[in-house]
Amino acid sequence: MKSEPFVSVIIPTYNSKKLLLNLTKSLEKQTYSNFEIIVVDDGSTDDTYKALKRLKKKNKLKLQILRQNRKGPAAARNLGAKKAKGEILAFTDADCFAPKEWLRNLIKAYKKFPEVVGVGGPLEPSKNNIFAKIERFKNKYFHKMEKDIIIGKEEVPVGFTNNMSYKASIFKKFG
Repeated sequence: MKSEPFVSVIIPTYNSKKLLLNLTKSLEKQTYSNFEIIVVDDGSTDDTYKALKRLKKKNKLKLQILRQNRKGPAAARNLGAKKAKGEILAFTDADCFAPKEWLRNLIKAYKKFPEVVGVGGPLEPSKNNIFAKIERFKNKYFHKMEKDIIIGKEEVPVGFTNNMSYKASIFKKFG
């Protein structure tokens, strides 16, 4: 892997214009700059697609917008991965916020552990969302994610889609 691998950030979305615009604002502040953003609109019926087109015109981010008819977030992620140019595929969701060191920390982990196929990170729930708090509790106690670093062989405890990345060559090979 080169010193600064190109990363494709893949975001599936459906009717989430406001949330998605907040996420892209957080991506603008990344301390890692060698990345593109691929947003896959999964048949939104609101103003999401138009908002993305406006954002692409006025923003300096490398933004690619794809559309598909309502096939669900997994199919949207797969379409984004198929069109991605990055050596690393980083997945997040429209309702997330990416801390400014998000991509840099993912890349640091790939450099530190070059044998790994995927790198994920912690999820911080919204302070006002009880479901997010329950999810955090489950992750800590049922999936044993209280450690800072977990390296699995054939299996790992869990890999979430809103803060997970994979080497593109492996992802594309195995799907």
